[in-house]
Amino acid sequence: MMMGVLIGCGTGAGAQGIGGIFSQGGTILKEYARQIVALHALISETEKGYHIMENGLNDIGRINGDEFALHGSFFSALRAVNPTLIGMPAVQEVKDLEGKMLQDLSTASQRWKQGVGLTTGELTLAGDLQSNVSERGAGMLRELEDLLTSDRLEMTDGQRMARIQDLAKRVRELYAFVELFITRMEGLIAARGRGKRGEF
Repeated sequence: MMMGVLIGCGTGAGAQGIGGIFSQGGTILKEYARQIVALHALISETEKGYHIMENGLNDIGRINGDEFALHGSFFSALRAVNPTLIGMPAVQEVKDLEGKMLQDLSTASQRWKQGVGLTTGELTLAGDLQSNVSERGAGMLRELEDLLTSDRLEMTDGQRMARIQDLAKRVRELYAFVELFITRMEGLIAARGRGKRGEF
């Protein structure tokens, strides 16, 4: 009897153990199934995140491309010269004064070389000044041409206008210096002529 109880207990325990294994296996399978569902959800969310990121990067690329095109247009506009700048009075003033000062200095230099009122050193000084003024005048005209020619400089209209006005100011100053030099040299020649004649 004791043996039957033991067998009965053993059988019951064995049956319960096998059932428990299947029960535990079912729990593990349920857990695996739950993890698979969670992984599918994670993959789905990751794919959505990837697509959002990809679309965002495409948008950034498009925006950068549009911005680059906008900047390109802006810089192209900076290289183009507004036609109204060409008609500025300062533009004509630069051209006129540059030509006039060179002509005045050239005429005076020729007159001084033909006369007897200046020393060789003074004539050399006048010749050096004429060369210097000629070079500076040509440089100023090149600068003016660069300011008024498209695709040479990148500037706003305001910047070009300011540079043209500054250039006109520099030409006026150089012109005033040349005219003062001519007047002083003529005065020196006249004083020496009066001195030779005994006039004071």
